[in-house]
Amino acid sequence: MLKKISAYNYKSWKELKDLTLGKVTLLFGENSSGKTSIIQLLLLLKQTVDSFDRAQPLNLGTRESLVELGLYEDMIYAHDKLLPLKLELAWETLPKENYPKDTAQIELEFNYISDSIRVKRTKLCLGQICAELRRTGQKGAYQLFRNGESVVELGQTKDLAPIKCYGFPSPATQMYPELSDLSLAVEDFASRIYYLGPLRVRPQREYLWSGSAPEGVGRSGETAIQAILANIVERAASKKAVKEKISDLVLSAETWLKKMQLATSFEVQQIRGTRQYKAVLTVPDLNYEANVADVGIGVSQVLPVVILAHFAPPGSIIILEQPELHLHPSVQAILAELFFEVSAQRNIQFIVETHSEYLLTRLQRRLAERQSGELTEKDVKLYVCKKAEKQSVIDSLKLDENGRIMNWPPHFFGDTVSDREAIMRAYIRKRKERQGDKQAND
Repeated sequence: MLKKISAYNYKSWKELKDLTLGKVTLLFGENSSGKTSIIQLLLLLKQTVDSFDRAQPLNLGTRESLVELGLYEDMIYAHDKLLPLKLELAWETLPKENYPKDTAQIELEFNYISDSIRVKRTKLCLGQICAELRRTGQKGAYQLFRNGESVVELGQTKDLAPIKCYGFPSPATQMYPELSDLSLAVEDFASRIYYLGPLRVRPQREYLWSGSAPEGVGRSGETAIQAILANIVERAASKKAVKEKISDLVLSAETWLKKMQLATSFEVQQIRGTRQYKAVLTVPDLNYEANVADVGIGVSQVLPVVILAHFAPPGSIIILEQPELHLHPSVQAILAELFFEVSAQRNIQFIVETHSEYLLTRLQRRLAERQSGELTEKDVKLYVCKKAEKQSVIDSLKLDENGRIMNWPPHFFGDTVSDREAIMRAYIRKRKERQGDKQAND
């Protein structure tokens, strides 16, 4: 679970300090207020870890990447290339055999020198072990520190620079093999990040499946059906005891589509004599079976969200951008139910950028009505991003045990609240006018 994020001189954030995350974290704010940048920071780390170029400090991405950040000057605050970029993350590691759950932390600092991004400082901590690399000059010399003590000067050759932004050069790992565990902790963390973007692809009438399992549902939900097919095969091949531990994606999708009143049944059928498949559902009230491509777009937008929530392994971090797009308000509210239940039952952390008032209010209601073993107000974090004095700032919304927001900001959802108040004032005024007219007539 990701516990804390800090960033300095990053995009519109001059300072984003100690942003604490919960099991469910909702990011609100006006357009271009900086909330998407927070998500992009995590995607930047993930795609850097996934990059095949091990000498590249940061993978700023291309059109095909999870995120495309352009050049250093596009990513740095005020486009000032002389500013250093600083990033800090803290997370909880997953327990492994003979290793308990622990806390890991990474601190990164970059400079832009001679038309390239250079790692100025890398610090990694796992439990009681901390290691740090500091660049001592522009020619590439690095000093290695273990638990705060300087232990070795690593020379002045390019080969001794940090591997990506989080690794240690081979001379260091040869002297201290445990340094490799620190780098592996970062890679394990990045592998647990799953992302689904704001615009999901329209469903296909038929799907061709090669037989391999996708890593997720794709950044636009394009491999959601393939994930279901891989899950069907995995469950069929598993013994009963193992099968019970593997989520049934078809059943999960059908269950939540029913709750959202989008379908009364759901399945993926193979087209006879081919390697192609189609996703079909039964439309409520109309009681007929239809291809997902023939029903409203809302199904195609919410289906990847539901599938990813059950496809990602326990301990995963799911990042969602505006999952409410093209959804009826009642369905937006059920999304809150999904986050609330799946997070508690499957140990999934949700980080959600949203504009949905319906999602928020239902989440508040679930907190007020929670049962034993469900999420509490301490597990839910709400933030509002704002623009102020040429930079982004963030406010934390405080929840009480009944799900009430104790510091409700003005114009949180634009003029929605003031519009309601204006309607009520107009209603009271007209009612008084009618009563006055009636008294005058009497």
